[in-house]
Amino acid sequence: RRHPPAPLMAPHESHQDCEVNGFTIPAKTRVLINIWSIARDPRWWGESAGIFNPERY
Repeated sequence: RRHPPAPLMAPHESHQDCEVNGFTIPAKTRVLINIWSIARDPRWWGESAGIFNPERY
């Protein structure tokens, strides 16, 4: 989780207009997901996001 093979996922293209966290993404927009950032985000992993914890899984 903490060390993905690449920082970004392969590009994806939205099929229709959508809204993500208040941002409108028009159809046919190329989107890149920053998995490096998600893997370190304390909103998902808690305040210990930077610490290896095998009990988490």
